[in-house]
Amino acid sequence: MGGALTAYGATGMFSTAGFMPPNPIVFAGLAICALTVVVMVASERRRMDGIWPALLLIGLPYSLYAFGSWSIAECPPDHPPITPAFSCSPVGTHALAVVALVVTLVALVLLVRDVRALARR
Repeated sequence: MGGALTAYGATGMFSTAGFMPPNPIVFAGLAICALTVVVMVASERRRMDGIWPALLLIGLPYSLYAFGSWSIAECPPDHPPITPAFSCSPVGTHALAVVALVVTLVALVLLVRDVRALARR
């Protein structure tokens, strides 16, 4: 839930003017994620199993979004309006592609760990 809320709120942070500051929706999603981690650490199991869906929910859509505009140059400051003749991607899209890919890979590693643990039972 926290991953979905964070991803939804973060969509409004990326514009052709650059990164915008986080909005209350992003902070609420991050708070839910942090609360989930605290509860998991305080539980008897003391393992981080199950956090991979939230990471995957955040990382995968942004990886696809960012890699879709990888070949397009980022918008320069004070760029002209975006038209069929002029196109650019939001500032920070290339950095977002790298960070989102790392988050997605971490989620996939945790998924594989969970599947292996289930297979051993």
